[in-house]
Amino acid sequence: MCLLRYSAKHYTPLYLHSCRIAFLASAGINSEHLLAMTIVINDTLIKTNMDCIFDKIIAGEIPSKKVYEDNFVFAFYDIHPIAPVHVLIIPKKHIESINDLEEGDVEIVGNMFLAAKKIAFDLGIAEKGYKLLVRTGRDGGQEVPHIHMHLLGGARLREDIGPVK
Repeated sequence: MCLLRYSAKHYTPLYLHSCRIAFLASAGINSEHLLAMTIVINDTLIKTNMDCIFDKIIAGEIPSKKVYEDNFVFAFYDIHPIAPVHVLIIPKKHIESINDLEEGDVEIVGNMFLAAKKIAFDLGIAEKGYKLLVRTGRDGGQEVPHIHMHLLGGARLREDIGPVK
């Protein structure tokens, strides 16, 4: 069973074989009117914000070059890479920043790191090394209000993190 919340007041239980957003139309729900969505799959709560570009990528509304997907994580190539390999790893649950993590998110965050390891091996960069980068807030350089991890590799990487002058 999926429990779908598509506005502040309406909760609709959906009995579907799959809880992919593509099936919402068959339930008579127009995704353009979705403000937020809460989906429960096998007792796992997945929250989304339909105004978030990353949630739209997960939903398939915005195309991406997918690298990896599991129950908790979606990973795709960055459209503005800063390294030969630049993959974004995002949780399917909408969490705006590290500051918004809750104790119940431990499994999600752990799965982000395990996904990074798997992707690094799959792309052949694990042995030589890679960088994982998570930014939080404006001063940390976070541009999209949805936690995401950058997996960077495929070349020796610089360490030029410092204050903006």
